[in-house]
Amino acid sequence: MVGIIWDELAHRYGNLILEPSPETAYADWEAFRAWFNVTFCYLDCFLEDAWNEHAEGETRLEYYVRSPKSKQEVGPLAYDSYSNHCDAKGVWHLGAYGYSRLPEEGVIEVASLVAFCKQHDI
Repeated sequence: MVGIIWDELAHRYGNLILEPSPETAYADWEAFRAWFNVTFCYLDCFLEDAWNEHAEGETRLEYYVRSPKSKQEVGPLAYDSYSNHCDAKGVWHLGAYGYSRLPEEGVIEVASLVAFCKQHDI
């Protein structure tokens, strides 16, 4: 890929992690995921669900980037938080959207995401 694409990736991702907007975070991350998946057709920016792993009654949909070819991935880049509940039959249900945030365990650096994508460039 040409250098301008790597610069665009760094710019878009950098804005999300350096200047996050709580009011528009969900839309911003979904727009990034849509752009990424169109731009980098050999990689996949996807959502992985984490039920009750971080807090009881919370489901996180975490943003990851993966190479379908190598199965290597990087993330979570961010996550959307939803409430959840278990019904009388023991079935878990996703509840209301709460917020979108960067992971508490550390943000994936811009250079690390770009390097991962370059490493898996076909």
